[in-house]
Amino acid sequence: KDTVTRLKHLKVVLDTYDTQEAKSFFEQNYSNIYYVFYDVFTNVESDLKQRANKTHREELDFVLFIFEKILTLLPELIHKRWQYHSIGRLMKKLLHPGNSLKTRREGTRLFIVWYQILMDNAMEECHTTYRSLVPRLGSAEAMDVDIFTVKSLPNTKVSALEITPLLPPQSGEKQPDNMTKYMLESLLTFMVSEVNKIEWSSQEMHEYSFNFLFNQFKHFYLRNIFPDFKDTTIYTPLLDLPE
Repeated sequence: KDTVTRLKHLKVVLDTYDTQEAKSFFEQNYSNIYYVFYDVFTNVESDLKQRANKTHREELDFVLFIFEKILTLLPELIHKRWQYHSIGRLMKKLLHPGNSLKTRREGTRLFIVWYQILMDNAMEECHTTYRSLVPRLGSAEAMDVDIFTVKSLPNTKVSALEITPLLPPQSGEKQPDNMTKYMLESLLTFMVSEVNKIEWSSQEMHEYSFNFLFNQFKHFYLRNIFPDFKDTTIYTPLLDLPE
């Protein structure tokens, strides 16, 4: 009856189903699956804050495996902003700069999956998170926004709630010499590697989602990487040297 055991049995079911059977199963039971997943995630998060031992880290990996299956097997539902705020808050916990490098990188990968599923249904805060993925390289307005603090509602007693790290780095964890370069390489890799993992009912959606990602990258990042870059294409290039 406990949610941990139920989630483990879900993993057993996934191991025996092929992709289409798994997608059909998730579509029929999406509400129960998400409830079980989120309950276990909350428990794992609490355990990690008390004592992040090897067992708890493995439990986090397992929960994130199920989370990825929810994203990739239910794209049509998620595209309609199903569980939008819940998923968005979870993503911020994974992306928090106070996390270990592995956790941040995994958060970037899962966010790219979610972001390309949402496409034009993503809200402004989601776009802000995307352009904050690579430190010191996103658009200027993103650098002034704290995406890890939920704003207080005016004229209410609801106070701001800070997003805290999910899994801080272990003692002695080596950091990359250039974090901007490392996260940019991760972003570029995931923009390509994760597109075909999403089980859309229509295969055309893979092209649409990649076009969305690439356009967002050009809009929020490319001009900062190449400040003198002009609008051009490989078909009608502007070959004049800059003055």
